[in-house]
Amino acid sequence: MWPTHTMYYTKTLSLGSKDFITFIEKELIPYISSHYRTNNKRIICGQSLSAVFALYMFLSKPYLFDSFIACSGAFPDCEPFFKELSYEAFQQPEQFDGKKLFMTHGLKDPLDPEETIHQQMTDFVNSVKKSLGNQVACKYHFYENEGHVPKSSLKDGLAWLHGTGK
Repeated sequence: MWPTHTMYYTKTLSLGSKDFITFIEKELIPYISSHYRTNNKRIICGQSLSAVFALYMFLSKPYLFDSFIACSGAFPDCEPFFKELSYEAFQQPEQFDGKKLFMTHGLKDPLDPEETIHQQMTDFVNSVKKSLGNQVACKYHFYENEGHVPKSSLKDGLAWLHGTGK
């Protein structure tokens, strides 16, 4: 599900994000829609590295989901890639009309001792708000006493998406 090469995902590893998106779009969503009663509201949630994928989906294929929850996502060694992707995506702001984005992070995350992730998430949310204004409902919630992937991230995200939470 990784979208770009980094020092963690070197050129020897194949990138799978495009194939994974194709699977979600062409197989998974149609299967769920045809086999289950749904209200046609789609939410994607990712935690840690899969949160990076959820943010990638938000920027590259926002039409696939109505809401995006990213728990302890960051841009490890790929912040320039995501800044460029954001710049390109935000050139077509209409594709984000009515979307919702909820992001979380624990300030006691052992993977973020210098608060680099916290700063990246703050900067990303500020960029979304500045570039897309009211087109996207966007919230970044950080937990003072939680570590990596705060335990109530999904619950709080779903509550916020449905107007019953923080």
